[in-house]
Amino acid sequence: MCHERSLRKGEGNRKGWVLAFILLLTILFATAAAAQSEKAKTFRWGMQTCSATSMLTYKIPVQYAKDLEVATNGRMKIKVHAGGAVVPYAEVTDAVKNGVIEMGTPNASIDLGRIGPKALLLGASGATGGMNAIEYLTWFYTAGGIDYLQKEYDKYNIKVLGIISATPAELFAHSNKPLVDVKDFKGLKFRTMGLWGEVLTKMGASVVNISGGEIYESMQRGVIDAFEFCGPGINWDMGYVEVAKFIGVPGIHSPFTMENLLVNKSAWEKLPADMKEILSQTTQAYTLKSFLMLTMDDADKLRKFQDSGKVKVFEVSPEVQKEFVKITKEIHAKYSNEVPGYKEIYESQRNFLKVYKNLADKMHPKASIYD
Repeated sequence: MCHERSLRKGEGNRKGWVLAFILLLTILFATAAAAQSEKAKTFRWGMQTCSATSMLTYKIPVQYAKDLEVATNGRMKIKVHAGGAVVPYAEVTDAVKNGVIEMGTPNASIDLGRIGPKALLLGASGATGGMNAIEYLTWFYTAGGIDYLQKEYDKYNIKVLGIISATPAELFAHSNKPLVDVKDFKGLKFRTMGLWGEVLTKMGASVVNISGGEIYESMQRGVIDAFEFCGPGINWDMGYVEVAKFIGVPGIHSPFTMENLLVNKSAWEKLPADMKEILSQTTQAYTLKSFLMLTMDDADKLRKFQDSGKVKVFEVSPEVQKEFVKITKEIHAKYSNEVPGYKEIYESQRNFLKVYKNLADKMHPKASIYD
């Protein structure tokens, strides 16, 4: 009897182990199926840019969305909207924050009112005397720049995915007269905004803040005497060759312009790990791709301005450029003393440039067979 009970007990144990094994397999298969189902899920997102459909800075995100759909095997479908199509231009960040759209591409200038003066160091256009585009991108991706920007957007339920459009230096100005001396800015009605607006105000100019869509008519009607907007590529497409007799170089007032790619954090967290990686890598690839595309478009359109016979190109003197930089340094010193965290970012950029420019000065050849 004892032996029989022992056998029955062993048989019961075996049945228990079998049931446990079957249960484990069921859980594993269910987990695998759920993971597979998650991987097969299609995500449909909306993105609003800051550009009209005719602009390259709109066409780049459109191509980005197409490439993402291919890279994710159709699992990510993004509907790209022009600036103002879903929400007003200046409200795109709030729309991402609130989940009205999952993605937005604002320049940091738009968010001066949200993240404060630190936006001037974090990709805003009009960063007078600042880094050029390649210097900024190197700092942003390798020396902690993206972390500083992410810190500013954390309170808005937003993830900074990277930079979707990286633009080289803008044209200094379109104007009705050459602006080559300090006295040329006294009383000048100049359309601009942000830090550059502060600098011009200290130079004696009368700064007028109007949207890009109002510039053409405002120049025709004499509401403004001069303006800055973008680089030669976009400005040629906007027809500005028709409304001003002069264009100025170099773009000391705005050595680069960056459009950050912002994502609603809640939407981001719903993505499977592989899609997060695909989006991150594709965004970084487009940082470089956009810079190359926008640079060549600017080169082509600057030549068209020069060949049009309708405008003359003037160059801002080194002395005037130094005056711009002097005033801008004073503004940075003021913000460094008044705005928590500003000095840390500014010093990070200064220290980075010391290392970076040492390489450029020592290692980059000055002679070329193409000169």
